[in-house]
Amino acid sequence: MMTFHRGRRLRSSKTMRDLVRESRLSRNDLIQPYFV
Repeated sequence: MMTFHRGRRLRSSKTMRDLVRESRLSRNDLIQPYFV
């Protein structure tokens, strides 16, 4: 069984934290298709 690894080591520096923060998606970023 594989465990989920969050990669906290990569977020130790401010630059990496900024990159991770920029790559996060929020619900508002996703396009919701509307079918008519």
